[in-house]
Amino acid sequence: MRTELVGRDAELGVLVNALEGALAGQPRIVLCQGEPGIGKTRLIEDLVQIATERGALVAWGLATDSFGAPPHWEWWQILRRVAKDIDVLKVADGLGSRRELAGRNWIADSWARGSRAGEAG
Repeated sequence: MRTELVGRDAELGVLVNALEGALAGQPRIVLCQGEPGIGKTRLIEDLVQIATERGALVAWGLATDSFGAPPHWEWWQILRRVAKDIDVLKVADGLGSRRELAGRNWIADSWARGSRAGEAG
């Protein structure tokens, strides 16, 4: 059973304001950082629920301190999630970035052939 989020009204308010701006055509990137165990994931899960209820496409990534993760891993997690609903290669073509996107070895096989999405990571 999930309990109420306590003591994070101000932080959730900031995130909801960013969501409302994005839904009004002013997209935002929000970084939620802090020490382990302070409730970052729970805060974002509540925001995801609110955003999903409002019809938003939601994608987020988890950063890691380990040396085994590729550079910018959280962004690649986000791209993979977004690619399930949006033609990422078409967007990349519009930005002139298709070669750079397709050059990433772990997505090249699926996306470079024209597939919209690789396996979720």
